[in-house]
Amino acid sequence: MNTGKTKRLPLFLVSLALLLPLLALPAWGNSAEPPCFTILVNDAPDFMTITLPQDSGESQEPLELERNDRAWESYYRFYYWQDDSEQGASAVGATLTISYGADSFTMALPDITDRYYNNLFTLDLQERTLSDDAPAWRMPLLVALRVVSTLVIEGIVFLLFGFRERRSWLIFLGCNLATQLLLNCAITGSYSTLTTSGYWWILYIAGEVLVFAAEMAVFGALLKEKGRGRAVACALTANASSLVLGGLLLTYLPV
Repeated sequence: MNTGKTKRLPLFLVSLALLLPLLALPAWGNSAEPPCFTILVNDAPDFMTITLPQDSGESQEPLELERNDRAWESYYRFYYWQDDSEQGASAVGATLTISYGADSFTMALPDITDRYYNNLFTLDLQERTLSDDAPAWRMPLLVALRVVSTLVIEGIVFLLFGFRERRSWLIFLGCNLATQLLLNCAITGSYSTLTTSGYWWILYIAGEVLVFAAEMAVFGALLKEKGRGRAVACALTANASSLVLGGLLLTYLPV
């Protein structure tokens, strides 16, 4: 046994421990999206703003809600941490001011705002009404758009792998409709900041992992036209393609 190396080991560990603080870097983290309410507006004008009054604090300027656009939908969001003594923005029972161009009007925010972690309202500009839910047609439309786009992407890959038989295509359609409907319903099932901000990727990636496994198992077991190895490779390639291309598409579509 080399006693020299044994004696130097404690000295090395102590030196390493003393050097570790020099490698420390600042880091910031957040365990979840802060509580908020979101106002959904369809086809909102480009320069439309929604503001809340500030009744106290240093600034008396109205607080403008953060805006995020996805295709034909716009989301105006207010985080409850903004409603503090320093900024003085009052959310519960406040009067919203909606402005676009030369037009401007006000409406009261329902008292329900302080009862849930994340609240959704839909603003109808033509009727000038504020409802506490999304339109009934919204979820079916978004699910249909995502399912169809996925079927197109994966169908092209399926075709390139040489599958032509009617039975193969029935298996492909049945398996994909089942997995994609379940995945998209999980993403769209409840509207919250999880789906209208970057947090929707958590559901999307986790769901796609399960879809990968399910489709590879089904294709490998049921597709006989080209052999088991080719069927599994097709499922892997098709899902990888839809994961990348579908994910890019989802960054532009409402979720």
